Amino acid sequence: MVTTTGRYVQTLTLDAVLRAIREASDPVVTAKKLGEQLDYSSEAARQKLVQLHDQGLIERRKVGAGVVIWWIDDDAAEPSGINADDPFWSLKPAAGEPVAEDEIDDILYGGDE
Repeated sequence: MVTTTGRYVQTLTLDAVLRAIREASDPVVTAKKLGEQLDYSSEAARQKLVQLHDQGLIERRKVGAGVVIWWIDDDAAEPSGINADDPFWSLKPAAGEPVAEDEIDDILYGGDE
């Protein structure tokens, strides 16, 4: 899906959206305002806001005909810094059998040789 500025929705990260909400001058944001602030479409912003809401990091409330406000849930845990949108997390393992946790160092560092 291409936004009005020609950028793909996938390039808008959840971290960028959270940062923009924190830096907003108002305590609540709309998808339209957030999209304008980040130079993405309101639909791209809305999709990321829904993902953050599903993760329990932000709250939302419908306040009018088609108008939804979003805000940071002060009680939510801070994000881990891991970008769940990163394609890395969808890759399948490239090698062999699963490794037991106590064998990882031996495999990575050569064990007791």
